[in-house]
Amino acid sequence: MKKKQVALLLAALMCITPMAESAAVMGAEFSSGEETVEMQGTEEEAEAEDTAEIWTSGEEVSDFDTDEAPEVDGFTSEESEASTDAAGAKQVKGSFEVAYITEEQYNNALQNEERPEVDMKTVEDTTFSNALNSIEGENTGYCFVSVQDLEDAADFVAPEGMIVLVENARARSITPNGNIVFWGMIDPPETIEIKEGKGTTTFFCQDMRSVLKGTGSDDKVIFCGQNNAIGGISGVENIYLRNNSHDLQVFGSSEFFNIYNETDNIKNNPQDENAFFIHIVNSKTAPVFHKTFDWGTGEFENENGEKWSSPYGIGIIYKTSDEKGEWEDIPVPAGTQAVKYDMSDEDIVEMLPRIWVYSEDGTTQDMDGKIWNPDKDNAVDLQEFRDCEGMSAKEIFEAHGRAEFPDGGCVWINVAPTAQAERYINAYQKKNNASGYYLMNMKANTKISGTLTVPSAAKALKIEGQNNYDESTDTDNFVPVSISSVNVPAGKKLSLSRILVKANTLTFTGSGEVELMNARLNANVTADKIKIADAVVKSLNCKELTSEEGVCLVVSEYLNFEKAVINPEITIYGQPGAYLKFGEIDSAEYSQTAIPQIYLGTNGKQTAQLYIGGALKLGTYETEGETYSRNLIVRQFDTKEAQAAGVPVSKDCFDPTYRYAWDETEDNDWFYFTKIYKNEEINLVTVNASLDEEYSTNRLLAQFRFDVNGEKKYGVVLPRYIHLDEFEGLTAGIDGNKHRLFYVDWWTNEEKIKAVEIPAYYEFSGQSLNSIASAQISTIKTQLYAGKAITPSVTVTLNGKKLKKGTDYTVSYANNTKAGSTASVIITGKGKYVGIATKDFEIAAIPAKGKVYTAGNLKYKVTKSAYKNGTVNVYAPVKKTLTSVSIPATVKINGYTFQVTAIGNKAFAGCTKLKSVKIGAKVTTIGKEAFSGCKALTSITISSNVLKAVGSSAFKGISAKAVIKVPAAKLSAYQKLLKGKGQKNSVKITK
Repeated sequence: MKKKQVALLLAALMCITPMAESAAVMGAEFSSGEETVEMQGTEEEAEAEDTAEIWTSGEEVSDFDTDEAPEVDGFTSEESEASTDAAGAKQVKGSFEVAYITEEQYNNALQNEERPEVDMKTVEDTTFSNALNSIEGENTGYCFVSVQDLEDAADFVAPEGMIVLVENARARSITPNGNIVFWGMIDPPETIEIKEGKGTTTFFCQDMRSVLKGTGSDDKVIFCGQNNAIGGISGVENIYLRNNSHDLQVFGSSEFFNIYNETDNIKNNPQDENAFFIHIVNSKTAPVFHKTFDWGTGEFENENGEKWSSPYGIGIIYKTSDEKGEWEDIPVPAGTQAVKYDMSDEDIVEMLPRIWVYSEDGTTQDMDGKIWNPDKDNAVDLQEFRDCEGMSAKEIFEAHGRAEFPDGGCVWINVAPTAQAERYINAYQKKNNASGYYLMNMKANTKISGTLTVPSAAKALKIEGQNNYDESTDTDNFVPVSISSVNVPAGKKLSLSRILVKANTLTFTGSGEVELMNARLNANVTADKIKIADAVVKSLNCKELTSEEGVCLVVSEYLNFEKAVINPEITIYGQPGAYLKFGEIDSAEYSQTAIPQIYLGTNGKQTAQLYIGGALKLGTYETEGETYSRNLIVRQFDTKEAQAAGVPVSKDCFDPTYRYAWDETEDNDWFYFTKIYKNEEINLVTVNASLDEEYSTNRLLAQFRFDVNGEKKYGVVLPRYIHLDEFEGLTAGIDGNKHRLFYVDWWTNEEKIKAVEIPAYYEFSGQSLNSIASAQISTIKTQLYAGKAITPSVTVTLNGKKLKKGTDYTVSYANNTKAGSTASVIITGKGKYVGIATKDFEIAAIPAKGKVYTAGNLKYKVTKSAYKNGTVNVYAPVKKTLTSVSIPATVKINGYTFQVTAIGNKAFAGCTKLKSVKIGAKVTTIGKEAFSGCKALTSITISSNVLKAVGSSAFKGISAKAVIKVPAAKLSAYQKLLKGKGQKNSVKITK
């Protein structure tokens, strides 16, 4: 067997996928879709409906019954014994008419469907080869053979150097040593083999339904004219489309290697993107494409005047016929395998715009050839940044979301399933040697999960959330994504823009660059290095933090960095209760006059805290010819006052209406809501006591707002001990670790400022608080609702240390009072710990009334839904082939205990192998025809003392030798109750 044949056989066996049922299944009765889920599953009770189900739902799912396998186009496993020369061909005899024809007559036959007008010689009882040898006259190189009859399908061998036009052939194999054209086939066999030859095999307007099987190394098959129909095609290396062959009907499995379009369709119909159509008729298999093709690119325009460029390609339409024989195009539904690509991803990217499938509205195909819906499924739009108008692709990548750039600098390339986005970008980059800079736009149904990374072939990727801003409600609903980790390899960049991450933990790894652009990370984030270009974070723990000019970082719970290299034009805001733990800050390289601003939110109950743990290397700036040391300014931000004024920045930072950019129309700023100081003894900042004053307290500049006779006055607040020589009467104010402050009163006497001592202080300490955000909370199993709030206990550990409830943390719960909900346990730091850690747990849903569930070998229908004392009836067995059944007194569904109080109507009807039944102690009712037709049933034991009703024909058709055993105390009553329920008189009722 040839190596190529083996490969084709394996490919056929692996790639065949059930696709479309034939017309014979139209109107067949299918399951109603009842879904059985073990113990906790649910299924709707529904009657079966007649459906004409054409499609499977995917590669591994079949519409066939378990005892029916889909037909596989079985290529021969042995080499054909037939020879490729005339002498070795199968010698089938028949009658032929033969004649030489001119080239003009040959061309007229193919182009104009004109039968050659020529005197034909009749030869009888001979073979095709002998008939060719018997042609008389001048050899023009063209001959016409009209087959009159053949004993059987024959081997047709075209002699080298000859072009043979054959009418009414009946071929089992074709050897094109020369060129052979078939003009009409009579009763062709199921398979026609195309053997090795130097010439071509042409089929002209053939409706033969045979499978064409190429076994040569360079087969060439040509389709001419319209309405060619075959039963399938495999192993044919080259397919040519000529004249007006614009479509091909395939009734079986098909595979394509090289396809050449030599028709006039593109020339005559330049607005038809699909230059050729493949009609898959009543087939259960998807066509397989092994190689790419390139038929050029056209310029198109629709009725709205919209213009675009697109490659010419192939349209694939699945068809079937109804009972009347009327043909119908079938739109392929989403989730269905429509095409198979046996090629590299780079080639698939090239083929996707060239292969069109007629499918349901709004759907298209993915890289695996499956149909999907970008508007309903998990999808992203992919765009490429390109050099444009003097800007490089990298410059445009950086400008996107920040500044203007040329329209042609960002070009849409495809919409892809989110799971295939990385794969597509890699393939596109390798295929096109593109810039390497990409944009991924999230859509309404985009869901990103798992580890996020930059595709290996790309240089940088920007992931941008959907713009859902609603001006009427002033809301901006960011698309939430669930990402547990991000890996950015060295030399690459990942930018998260307008994106909301909701996760417990989010870890950034890799030595590449990570940038947050208007990103909201509702997670406990850990990173080595991260760049801020506007961001909201729940908790951020990083080694190095960098920032751009004019950005804002909002912290919900915790911020910790070892070093920050930041542009001084930055605002960092800690919401009430947040803890900001600063390491070294370096702004020395920047010369602008801007000063880093820190706002500590306070709402009267909680205040954000700031710890300065590293040196403040803030550098200097010049103004009016003078050089000044740059400070770090700290203010407390009054969120209650800001909320009363309707300021968006004062809301919860993950609220849809939250904005950290002040509207230009608002006559305010962070500054205007600085807390009014009322002489409280409060700690404004905690400073690492080991730091040099030059790079700590000397660089700190605090500010309060003061209410002076109803007027707002803003005063600088400083440590007293540093400025003793500058202000008269100022005391040191050192009280242990507390270094008390004073403010400069410049408004009482404009000619002479004075220092006013206050009890507020900086605290100097060698110890900072630790975040509890990354603590490990013990797993909580699914809880059962019992009519009150669910409060499971947990164990909390941090860095291997078990924390103590009440000392290190407090516990609260959320959403824990309703069955079927996801609840949370909330751990809040206390003492040496700050921040919040949460753990979700499930409260099992109470099985709903009317739903059907499976437990063991029985299905139960809920008749009373309750977390306590609920009831069910026996609905049906899982399998009708059971031989014995024991109906329990109670059953657990979703963890809840239900009493089994009834056996439903027709519950076991038709269980012909059922021999014995035990009925539980809680059963009060046996439904109509519950055991009808159980002809093998001989033993029924009723344990229930509360049986009240038995439906008509409950025992009709059970064995005449059956014995029904009942409780002794109920013998007389049950004999009356069970009498006449369809069983024969010979059936005994005993105790």
